[in-house]
Amino acid sequence: MSQVDSAKLLYAILATDASLVAEVTNVVDGSSVLDLYGPPGMPIDFHIRKMFFFLGDGGPGDEELPIARESFSFFCYGDNSAEARSVYRKLRTALHRKAHTRITIDGEVHQFQWSQLLSGPQDDTDPVEGWNRVLCSFLVSFIEITL
Repeated sequence: MSQVDSAKLLYAILATDASLVAEVTNVVDGSSVLDLYGPPGMPIDFHIRKMFFFLGDGGPGDEELPIARESFSFFCYGDNSAEARSVYRKLRTALHRKAHTRITIDGEVHQFQWSQLLSGPQDDTDPVEGWNRVLCSFLVSFIEITL
């Protein structure tokens, strides 16, 4: 058994949702690119299109049980506010109230317990690039050790 990388687990869970993956898969230079990014965020040379990234905000573990509850901030982007909102809706559908999901990563079985929307959606503009985005955060619970 090993400790669970929460960002890696969340990325794997999100990457299995066909509707969400379809929403943020873009054709770039003739190739399909899944624009779903975890820490440390989006690539430096990124050009605006439908995508999202998330960052871990931390959270408490359980003193008695190997269960963690972590908050994650999500940044949903699009060419315009309607596209950014569309990415948010797919993310919310994929993650809000999701429960009891097992997933295998690198040959190890992990248990995702549940998640819920904490805040958002909040329409916003990226302060550096001026891109449309929607902000939200989710609380996620998972077993800290592999099964």
